[in-house]
Amino acid sequence: MPYEDIAFFFVLKCRILDMMHSICRGLLTARPRLKKKLIFRELNDNQLTDHIPPELGRLTDWFDLNIAGNYLQGPIPDNISSCTNLNSLNLHGNKLNGTIPAALQRLESMTYLNLLSNNLRGPIPVELSRIGNLDTLDISDNKISGSIPSSLGDLEHLLKLNLSMNHITGFIPAEFGNLRSVVEIDLSNNQLSGPIPQELGQLQNLFSLNVSYNHLSGDIPTSNNFSRFPPDSFIGNPDLCGYWRGSSSHKSHPVERVGIFYANVVRTSQAALIRKYIFFCLASFPVYFDFQGNE
Repeated sequence: MPYEDIAFFFVLKCRILDMMHSICRGLLTARPRLKKKLIFRELNDNQLTDHIPPELGRLTDWFDLNIAGNYLQGPIPDNISSCTNLNSLNLHGNKLNGTIPAALQRLESMTYLNLLSNNLRGPIPVELSRIGNLDTLDISDNKISGSIPSSLGDLEHLLKLNLSMNHITGFIPAEFGNLRSVVEIDLSNNQLSGPIPQELGQLQNLFSLNVSYNHLSGDIPTSNNFSRFPPDSFIGNPDLCGYWRGSSSHKSHPVERVGIFYANVVRTSQAALIRKYIFFCLASFPVYFDFQGNE
């Protein structure tokens, strides 16, 4: 029996397949003989190439798909949405392109969606907000454009939201104030404009917020929640201003109008020290008055 048939004979008999870090090479294929009950656990960090086969959608009882860290390219097939029992989908660190399929909304059981570090384009599908059980959404480091759908604020179970390092424009939705469970929001390195919504101050569980390197303007919210966030969270927004509450022991730490640009604040402090030092040195030299030749 050829080696390939032996391998697939084994697959036909198993329910869980873990081939993480196995240096698997070649194409990711889906044979008709694969049992629908098969659950692929880990295929990440291998050397799989070519496209994700649409036939994978036949594995309707699939629970967990992790093919991160490979060399897969092409679009994410709509047929993946046929795996209606899928709980976790991890495709990060490939070369996938195209848009994020709106059909993913049919994966109502999914709690984890990671598309980090691909070449995905186009807008964030409004339909993602219909995956009601989602607790992690990471589409960072892609080429996503357009605005953030306000309907993402309907994801009441969301714990982590990462949209950083894209080309996203528009405002931060005030509806994010409805994300009562969220712990981490990263919107950095985009082209967002407008103010930081005051509604974010209502998020009692939010311990990490990063809106750095955008085009935000206006005042930083003064709610106590914002005392948790370091200056790096706001750096790189030249028109952002206000008071930053850096810690509970510093109730009001004024920051310059330069936009919470922490590096500028440091440089300003250093310049002041240099001026004081020069003044001190000049004052230390004795001054001589020569009255010789006067009568």
